[in-house]
Amino acid sequence: MDQLVVEPEVPKKSFPKWPLITVFSFLLGIASVLVWQKYQPKGTLLIDSLPSPLVSPKLEAKAEYPTANWKTYANKTNNYQLLFPQDWIIDDITNPAYLEIIPPDEGPNNEGRIIIQVGPFSSESESLNQFMEAINLSTGGKNSDTYAPVRQIKIGGENGILTKGGCCGFFGQHAFSLYQNKIYQISLKGPIDNPQAKFQSVFDLVLSTFKFTE
Repeated sequence: MDQLVVEPEVPKKSFPKWPLITVFSFLLGIASVLVWQKYQPKGTLLIDSLPSPLVSPKLEAKAEYPTANWKTYANKTNNYQLLFPQDWIIDDITNPAYLEIIPPDEGPNNEGRIIIQVGPFSSESESLNQFMEAINLSTGGKNSDTYAPVRQIKIGGENGILTKGGCCGFFGQHAFSLYQNKIYQISLKGPIDNPQAKFQSVFDLVLSTFKFTE
């Protein structure tokens, strides 16, 4: 009797399923995104689709100063310096102790000029208050009668006083300060009946840039 020979069954080759699952998941994801975009309102953009902005170093904003383009005037004899507008003229030749800063379009009677006078201390004036109470040689009255005090200010870091008035054709605003045995008078010529003299803003800036150099 012949024997039946049973050959062993050869196992079928099986392929891993994870690549198919991965590809299927990727395609499903793309399809979902396309469907989602289709039903979005017009003008809506995916955040991921926007180009990433370039990060630039933070630049420090340059402050704009009204006196940025002004010129510097220095007086070595009387130890002070200040800034003044480019189109104004400095006259310190006619009288070295009587500096004039002349605007291009001054008013009548030289209104708008800024004038700086420097003189010696009076032996009786050891402070601004004493100076204001001293007798003015031009008027015979007190300085405070000729120059009416407006307010206390700082001039070059030193105590000062802003006044208005004047005499003898020299009216306007006048700032006084005492420094190293000298009295400094910085004036803005203006009409006697108008406290808001011409070039007020320039005068204020000149005062703010004035400083003693020694």
